[in-house]
Amino acid sequence: MKISMQSHERFFNAQLHFVVVDEREDNKEVVVASYMDVPESVQAVSAGFLEGRPLQLESFGEIRRGSDTYRRLERKVGLGDVAHGMVFSSMATLEGLNDVIEGDKNSKGYIVSMTGDIEEAIAEHCINRFGLPPEWKEHYPKLFDPLLHHMRIIQNPAFEDLYPNLKAVRLEANEEEILNMVETALRNRMLRIPSSDVHGKFDPEWSMKQYMIENAQAMSKKLQAFKPRHTPYMPLDPAIAQMKRVPFPAQAHVIQGLVNGLDHENSVFTSANMGTGKSIQAVGVTNVLNERKKRNNAKKGTSVLLSAPGITLKKWQNKEIKQTLPEAKTNIIRTSGDALRLLNKVRNGYRPEPGEIEITIVGIDKAKMSNEPYFAGIWRRMKGTRDEFTWHCPDCGRPLKKKEEDSWVDLEWSDVAVGIPPLPEDIEEAAQAKRLLPNGLPKDFKVKWKKTKRFTTCMYNEEVFLPQKEIDHHFNKMEINKDDGEEQVEEKKNLAKKYASCSSKLYRPAVKNRGECRNKPRVNISQIFKRMKKYFDLYICDEVHQCKASGSGRGDAFDKMVKSAKKNLNLTGTLVNGKSSSIKEILWRTNPAALLKRGFTDATGDVAWAERYGKLKQVVHVEEEEKGWTTKQRRKPMQPTEEPGIAPQMTAEYLLHNTAFLELDDLGLPLVEIKEKPVFLDMDNEHSAAYRAFHEEMYQECSKKAIVGAKGAWSKFNPATINYADRPDLGASYSFSNNGDYEDYYVTAPEIEGFHAKERWLVEQVKQELSENRGVVIYNNFTGSYGLNERTKEVLEAHNIDCCILNESNTEKRSERLEELKEEGVRVIVTNMKLVQVGLDLLAWPTLIFNQLSYEINQVRQSAKRSHRIGQHRECRVFISVYNGSQQMKQFLKIMSARGHALMTEGRLDKSELAKYSYDEQSSLATDLANCFAASNVANAWEELAAKEYEDIEMIEESRFQEVLDARMKALADETRRLCGVVEGEVVKTMEPVPESEEYNLFAFDFDNETGEGGQENLFDLIEVVDMNGYKKKKGSKKAPTEDQLSFSI
Repeated sequence: MKISMQSHERFFNAQLHFVVVDEREDNKEVVVASYMDVPESVQAVSAGFLEGRPLQLESFGEIRRGSDTYRRLERKVGLGDVAHGMVFSSMATLEGLNDVIEGDKNSKGYIVSMTGDIEEAIAEHCINRFGLPPEWKEHYPKLFDPLLHHMRIIQNPAFEDLYPNLKAVRLEANEEEILNMVETALRNRMLRIPSSDVHGKFDPEWSMKQYMIENAQAMSKKLQAFKPRHTPYMPLDPAIAQMKRVPFPAQAHVIQGLVNGLDHENSVFTSANMGTGKSIQAVGVTNVLNERKKRNNAKKGTSVLLSAPGITLKKWQNKEIKQTLPEAKTNIIRTSGDALRLLNKVRNGYRPEPGEIEITIVGIDKAKMSNEPYFAGIWRRMKGTRDEFTWHCPDCGRPLKKKEEDSWVDLEWSDVAVGIPPLPEDIEEAAQAKRLLPNGLPKDFKVKWKKTKRFTTCMYNEEVFLPQKEIDHHFNKMEINKDDGEEQVEEKKNLAKKYASCSSKLYRPAVKNRGECRNKPRVNISQIFKRMKKYFDLYICDEVHQCKASGSGRGDAFDKMVKSAKKNLNLTGTLVNGKSSSIKEILWRTNPAALLKRGFTDATGDVAWAERYGKLKQVVHVEEEEKGWTTKQRRKPMQPTEEPGIAPQMTAEYLLHNTAFLELDDLGLPLVEIKEKPVFLDMDNEHSAAYRAFHEEMYQECSKKAIVGAKGAWSKFNPATINYADRPDLGASYSFSNNGDYEDYYVTAPEIEGFHAKERWLVEQVKQELSENRGVVIYNNFTGSYGLNERTKEVLEAHNIDCCILNESNTEKRSERLEELKEEGVRVIVTNMKLVQVGLDLLAWPTLIFNQLSYEINQVRQSAKRSHRIGQHRECRVFISVYNGSQQMKQFLKIMSARGHALMTEGRLDKSELAKYSYDEQSSLATDLANCFAASNVANAWEELAAKEYEDIEMIEESRFQEVLDARMKALADETRRLCGVVEGEVVKTMEPVPESEEYNLFAFDFDNETGEGGQENLFDLIEVVDMNGYKKKKGSKKAPTEDQLSFSI
């Protein structure tokens, strides 16, 4: 049975699996359709259906889509020559139902059960859609039966075995009708409220505040059931206070919480503000784990693997570790040879001595490096031809093949290599001169390989491509005896298949001595660590957010190093960037069981993840087309994209039980004041007119490409518009390729000489800061071909301002270069914000100016705080210069929204406040000029949002700051010693030996352990709810309670 579609020029059909049709009067709407065929046909049928074209169903007639939103799924199966397609109404998914405007009034919903258990599906649908209690699950199908309408299912007889019990119904009821039926059933005693040991009170007229006050005791009783893994009332391990550098009390509690968490989880996180001491937390955890081993008389010491950005390796070794644990051994792995020597030692039985701490440090970028791949195929003449060449397998010698449509053809030069192959006469000449390499290429011929994974092994094997003649050839060579039975003959046939198979690897490491690469042979360091088979007791990953990308080298190295250790601790100052997918891959690599439990796999994409835990946006282009007497609308939906937005459910399910959150104000240390100020500037008239024309033309051209589905249609828009605003002196010219015989189309903008408005503002601002004896760092983003660093230096020097560009590419030498600039007295530095976003302190330059921004919110947040750290005694200033009426303003609004979502996840911003800082929720990264102008309150909103990051932090004026800081640090260190039962120089209280399996925990509730032991009953008996309306704001406090705010009094 086939499903087919007729386009203007072609006819497509596919093999039907099944189709679910909602038949109402004369209308037949498709709810779900599943089919398979060659990829081109599947894509055409899906696209035609979504565009509203009628489909012909064999033996049934014409079917169409309904007026609802539809979604499509397409996936290649097997070797990719066949694809499975599915289209379905969004009304068949909870996400689609939730997206309906005024969804509580929507009365339609589709329920499909692939297994046939339609009652189970109906119950789950009602529970999740209407928030009904799961305790009445078995009653819902019968209760709502009058609202259910069974839909027609048409199945292809050839595929009936796939879904033999498929059932589908339509539920016709809105939320109010469902709740009324539940209420009636309760009154008629068809539904009964189950018994509970908690007796709460409820009145529909109550506000949330009244509800909490009336049920304070009941909630207190429920809270007693959860045993916190660590609280400030629990003891601290004395080892925390016995380090040379003593952590502050808040840091000490985080260390203890992380140690306790590692008893329950293989992986824990510390999400701590920049400047809160993530490094001393990591060193403290290491020391406590080692001391616990010593108490338990362990036979070996503690081995730790630490990965960090290369720029921070020396700082970790000499400052963070040596100044805290002077006796710890440290070793920096700089080459794969260093890693191989360590592997050899471990394999020969090496282990740290009892009580000894050994920390192996490696740069994350060093750990990801591997050999450059070199294609091992042989380029030689095809058998039976004179001038036709193809690639051959280096082992079996047979021509390599690729599949095109339904046939196998020889591999071409362009399949694996770039450029033009050597001429046959050149190969012949090289062979005669004995300059022909083993791969069939002349010795002096330079070849560049394509980065493709399509042809990694020889395809001659049973699973891919094994012609029968190859098997017969080897079988005929075998000696067949007359006495051989069927089993012996079959065994020899299998042996012939084995001989005919190859599967040899087609890539090998490039060799420098042969001129194949510039680098010496090297082995992937992270792979070496993985082969040590859990030699490391703990793996610490600094700046773990840099390993978030799914296909990146850092992510792959992080994955291998996680597997090289028994436990791992992840450090970051920005756990998420405002989007839910920013942590998905990190969670998959550290705790895959949790994701598998909830239905995710390694193949789950960002869109599927964001559907559950984030926010998606889909743009639909509507075109009107004339057809005879009528005008029809043609809808073309674009690929959904993720917007800033994180569901609290994600934090609850994956982070609260294994993450410690620490903010600057938790430390109890004062900081100097920091001010962030956005500066919105207007372009000069000539610049503005040229920019507007260029922006609009780029927008229109990119829109055209996006509508026809061109790959990377918008990739040029942001760099082009942002940089023409900042570098009008370069002009602009961007080409757009056209299909067919048309020439490429160019969008251009004129060159404008002189210093534009932002440059003039920058000069005046830098002069003002220098007049106050303040160092300045200027951040750019596009520092490659656009040359923003060089232009900024040119502008400043033209106004007699000396400056220096920081562009040291070696990460380990970058911190040394920064120290040199400090000693030389350089007051103005120009750099890319990516170079200083982690691991560097800019204390000598308290003023930071963003000449450009980045869409990566983590880069902006981290680079903005490089000078505002413990030890800074000058007021910190951050200026952000933005051209109003340009794409830069759109970028600024996008960043503000992402920053708000990140702060909400970190608990520093309430969800109710989020809308105040989200000016671009319904718009895309690229926009027309109408949306590129700032509202009157945008600058104030940014400053308020920036203040949220430092709320409640004590600020001290510059003249008294150092004196107050020294006294406070000593007092806090003494408090930590007291909490740990330690006085300076000796231990007055020790903890009993603690088995490594004994329960400890983080600042969260263990929802799997419902006991009220451990002294918690007395604590929770003291909880009461207090009405905060009568609260008066304290003098000097920055926070005041909001309306109807409640508090727990202990």
